Amino acid sequence: PRGLLAPSLQFGGAVASATYIKISTTNFSYTAFAAAPTPTRIALPEDVWRGVTESAGASDAVKVQVTELVNGVATGPIEEQWAIAQGSLKGVIYYNTYRSLLAGSDGAVMRIRPGQNAEVLQKGCTVCHSVSSHGNVLVAGVDWDESNPIDSEALSLLADGTTKPLRIVPEGRTFALGALTPDGKRVLSMGAPSTGPLPRGFSGPFASQLVDTKTGTAIAAPSFTDQVTYAVTPNFSPDGAHLAFNNRDVSAGHTLSVMDYDGSSTPPTFSNLRDVLTSPSKVVAWPSFLPDGNAVVFHEGDAFDTSVYQGGPLYADVHLVGTDSSAPKQLNTLNGYDVNGASYLPYGDAEEGHLDYEPSVLPVPVGGYYWVLFTSRRSYGNTIAPDGTVPRGNDKWGKPQGDEVESPSPRKKIWLAPIDLNYKGEIDPSHPAIYLPGQELESGNMRAFAALEPCRADGGSCESASECCNGFCRQTGRDDNGPVLQCVPPPANACSNEEEACATASDCCDKTELCINKRCASPTPEEPPIH
Repeated sequence: PRGLLAPSLQFGGAVASATYIKISTTNFSYTAFAAAPTPTRIALPEDVWRGVTESAGASDAVKVQVTELVNGVATGPIEEQWAIAQGSLKGVIYYNTYRSLLAGSDGAVMRIRPGQNAEVLQKGCTVCHSVSSHGNVLVAGVDWDESNPIDSEALSLLADGTTKPLRIVPEGRTFALGALTPDGKRVLSMGAPSTGPLPRGFSGPFASQLVDTKTGTAIAAPSFTDQVTYAVTPNFSPDGAHLAFNNRDVSAGHTLSVMDYDGSSTPPTFSNLRDVLTSPSKVVAWPSFLPDGNAVVFHEGDAFDTSVYQGGPLYADVHLVGTDSSAPKQLNTLNGYDVNGASYLPYGDAEEGHLDYEPSVLPVPVGGYYWVLFTSRRSYGNTIAPDGTVPRGNDKWGKPQGDEVESPSPRKKIWLAPIDLNYKGEIDPSHPAIYLPGQELESGNMRAFAALEPCRADGGSCESASECCNGFCRQTGRDDNGPVLQCVPPPANACSNEEEACATASDCCDKTELCINKRCASPTPEEPPIH
């Protein structure tokens, strides 16, 4: 997608004395020579990257050619071709980090705004967080005893980038890893039975319950509690109409269930409980809805976690299943495999296979795609990899010291991949993942949540309609810097532009667009042929 920091080109093989790069697309070309001592890794200039991504249309391939000079002999060019989504990534990405240098070698909840570097949101043992899809509330567990979070905390995420304490509850399981409604007013607690698999750091028994995030008090919801006791890793859809969870009432982590939800009724109503997937032997967890509400991506693996306690292998992949119980899709391309099932990752299946966990989906489509964030222990170029430049790049699982994992693996990072909007008609609608730029290289990062920024009232400045509470961002004037864009009330007798509010697709100005999660969205484009 557009709007990210420029990537680093990283080369394997023998160290070259010089490298020649050519990047070209329609109406744009860039060439550069790089000499020792930095030819094995070249950071593209930010203005060049903006030029590349803004110039390439939906049907234009970006051709990247590299020639190296090794011991006086030129090799190459080798070529890659990239497709650029016609939209910039939206919102804010929140994730947990461990041994962060930015947080004083401590843990923290971090945030990345697309195109910027990570910053500390909440330092210390505030972990197992969830974020409302509207981006206005974050909940988490605070401090830990031997088996559970001690307290729960809810924070208001304000439009100016600051936070405000909302509520602290002296029962850590109330909020930690709970499912927030899109507006952040309610959270469904994650349940925990007394036996069987659970995410590390939780134990039971503790029944799931609907809770007011402002008061910390339980909300009666007999239509849920009469049917479900232990909803593990629950998640609401971006429109608030559905709930997905690992159903520990019916199996030891092997069942993914979905319910419909109506928060406008008194009491709130849960209905139509159905199991959409049962795995014979794997844990199916961390469901996250696509913005259309008709499917979830999820983690299917050995356990809920990304490694065993004190470091050790646990494997998983990210898959997709419809809420109508249609056959799941394996998302092989996202997970690092080609159409023949062979790993295309640089260090091969033995080193990088089946290391993808904990997916989360951006609440709105961008550029004709849904965007999935996930934790992965795959290598990152020649930077965090076997014999990479970041220390311990060969350690996938973490280094135990004493009774704790004092040094989480730097391989544990956040990756990003697109899924076609017309996923129902495709065998594999996913595309290769990219490393999310802006993360700290040395820390262990995990469990990203993608959310919109807290919305802005009419009159507030905006770059896109996704930032506006009323769903419309329009030009209201000009100044010395060019057009002035502001959030405005819904225009009378006017159609909606891309990303603006809609009730149905007929509200969109472009009649090829779709109405997804009440926003006009471009369909998946016809991509350039990639050779």
